[in-house]
Amino acid sequence: SRPPPRRGRGRGRRDNRDNSRQRGRNTFWNRNREESGKIVQEAFDRIHQVWEPAGKVTKVTLERESAPYVFGRDGQTIRKISKASDCDLAMTEGSQEILVGGEEEHRKAAASYINFVSRQRNGPILEEYIKLVDRKDLTLLSVDTKFKGFIVGKMGRTLRSLETTSGSLCFFASVTNSNRDDVKDGEYLFILSTNVQNRRIAELMVMSMIDARYPGTCFEGYPDPENIDDRDSTCRMKKDVLTRLPGDVDPEGFEYEAIDAPPNSIQYLMGSMGSSKKKIRMASGTALEYIRRTAYIGGPKDKRDLCKRMIDGMLVTLKRRTKAMAEGGRDDGSGVATHPFDVRGQNEYITTVVVPKGLAGFCAGRGGTSFRDIEQRTDTYLFINKHSEQCHDPYNDQDYMADPVDHYTIPQKDGLYDIVIMADTNKKRAKALENIAELIKRQKYALEAYDAKIEEYNQDAKEKEGEKKDDDGEDDANMQEEPNNDDKSQDKQSEQQQQQQQQDAKRILREDWPDHL
Repeated sequence: SRPPPRRGRGRGRRDNRDNSRQRGRNTFWNRNREESGKIVQEAFDRIHQVWEPAGKVTKVTLERESAPYVFGRDGQTIRKISKASDCDLAMTEGSQEILVGGEEEHRKAAASYINFVSRQRNGPILEEYIKLVDRKDLTLLSVDTKFKGFIVGKMGRTLRSLETTSGSLCFFASVTNSNRDDVKDGEYLFILSTNVQNRRIAELMVMSMIDARYPGTCFEGYPDPENIDDRDSTCRMKKDVLTRLPGDVDPEGFEYEAIDAPPNSIQYLMGSMGSSKKKIRMASGTALEYIRRTAYIGGPKDKRDLCKRMIDGMLVTLKRRTKAMAEGGRDDGSGVATHPFDVRGQNEYITTVVVPKGLAGFCAGRGGTSFRDIEQRTDTYLFINKHSEQCHDPYNDQDYMADPVDHYTIPQKDGLYDIVIMADTNKKRAKALENIAELIKRQKYALEAYDAKIEEYNQDAKEKEGEKKDDDGEDDANMQEEPNNDDKSQDKQSEQQQQQQQQDAKRILREDWPDHL
């Protein structure tokens, strides 16, 4: 007894066909331009307000067939080119013109990136060596053909993710007519970006992907070169793995440095989906990648030191959590340290907010969620440290203190903690500081300059100490006067006692007298 079929099935099919036809009409050329224009509205505003008055705007016209390909789905490709070239690119859907705003060198780079993307739709790209030799925004990475498939990924998703993470433009192309031994004819991974740091990040990421799949390809075991399969071993980069064009020169002071993490710590340093690694990389401004349990850090010396200090901070937190779990306790994940972590020597890259312990836990959030959110939005590294002048450089005008709004108290040093904000630029730290200020405002606290607040507390302490001395002086004076008062009271008491004795004697005499008297 099956139920009869529902009426209107044909009508539903017709509706579906109509919807599919409508979706087919909703193409790059006939979408609602008002909605798509919102995607690049910020870029248009910056071009009109910043670059047009300075005369630093270039217009690039595309072929009709290439325009949708360059724009990408919801403008993803055009934004990727903008990030790689460090320019503002504005293009609306249905248009063949791109406005490029920025410095001249960056605008030329953006135009060449647009040309490369347009050529990809016509098949493999062949580029002569002579056209690449002087480029300062290109890094070539030699990749074996068997590695190409998993680097590109299904539907190109792996390569697109690599571009998004590193801020570069990546694709495979062939170099021809090369007479050099270091750059031979063949297929290479082209990594394009005006920022050399972004290119080095992409380069390290690709080598890490290859070595994870085929150990020993780009890195060798250290100190045992044959130990290539142990995932918890250390390693070093092979000497002949890098390819450098004459124009692809590292900035002054840029070097790669390898440091070995303790065993069983690399998973914690990586974080979920590589979140902790990305956080440290963005906050320190370095090229950071973990291969097995060796951290490769690329950048100037001061930023490499900053990156190593952040890694040390994470290792200290890991050690504290492991100890708490071993003792049967539970770490709340807020990052409140029971012992101070030494941050001396990094005063140029840190901003400190001194707060009471309860407020420190509130700012960190349950399990440190508030800190993780701020770090993701501001590209900084945050942790809570025990307040100690022995483990911190002298506090200066970049440091702050949380001051209660509705009451006045002089804080005790034993109950103070430092919220440490670490980043390579003042702009990043300022953004994080604004977020911290919003959090403590909910608890009726306000940020005050540390030096000024400490001076105010010291002044108040001196005044209270002076008042105490005055009170002690008055007490001493009263003590000196009190002996005279005691003598008078004793004299008065003796007189009263004499009078009482006389009255008692008279009463006794009366009782002994005869009745008739």
